[in-house]
Amino acid sequence: MNSSVRKVAMAVALLAFSMIFLNSVFQFSYLIYPGINYIYQAVGVSIAPNLVTNIVFDFRGFDTLGEALILVSAVVTTMLVFGRGKVNLGGDDDE
Repeated sequence: MNSSVRKVAMAVALLAFSMIFLNSVFQFSYLIYPGINYIYQAVGVSIAPNLVTNIVFDFRGFDTLGEALILVSAVVTTMLVFGRGKVNLGGDDDE
């Protein structure tokens, strides 16, 4: 009895998963928003010679911004850990 209930529950779960998966596959084109592609195709030609160059330069800008954020956070963390007591903030308890 327990085995048959388990098989039925498994079949129902597999059927539900299959229906949701197939619905997602067939409806996926409606979920895609072209977004920034219009801007790259309209304005990008006047900025760089081709579309690939525009995309590469754009992502390199985000990459450089991320690297700068990592370096600044590393410097601030190092100053907080190793520079404790070196900076006088002007409070009353810093005597």
